[in-house]
Amino acid sequence: MILTTGRLTLRPVGTGDIEALREHWDHPLVRRHLFDNEPVLPALVNRLVEESLRDFAERGYGLWALVPDSAMAGVCGLRGTPDGEVELLYSLSPGLWGQGLVTEAATAVLEYAFATLSLPRVIAEVDGGNAASARVALRLGMTREPASRNSMTREPAPGGSSGTVHRFHLTAPAKPETGNRRPEAGNLSPES
Repeated sequence: MILTTGRLTLRPVGTGDIEALREHWDHPLVRRHLFDNEPVLPALVNRLVEESLRDFAERGYGLWALVPDSAMAGVCGLRGTPDGEVELLYSLSPGLWGQGLVTEAATAVLEYAFATLSLPRVIAEVDGGNAASARVALRLGMTREPASRNSMTREPAPGGSSGTVHRFHLTAPAKPETGNRRPEAGNLSPES
């Protein structure tokens, strides 16, 4: 499933993307919030690509490569969580930060999640120290869940995560009703 926006093509990641993904995710400014500042090893990237390919085949979603021109610039996608939720993920090459590309890509992925897959809800888990990702979640219309309910604490990573993860969520928009509806009072015509 290929998605397009005004500036991006989103295509499912594949085995041909493994080295580009490893380089992208291993960038110190990217891995500090996604991988707790740990080096991103090829075995991890292989596993994540295999999981994404399986998820696309079984569930209709996975990781999409963000391609603004000919080279991959990041990733946006969906994955299942152990607690049965579907999580929105995103990362972008630091040289492209601040241009709205992640918001643009995530909007397309969320529209696909709700309109095509009919998912009822999507979450995003954001490292407490990653203010930019939290702003993206809010721009997408997501709501931060109360700290007592879904914020998690983990060991802070040296030079990386803050140790706190905040959960945001977005519920699918209501579908318009169809069928035998009576016209609303303000919409009555003389022939009604």
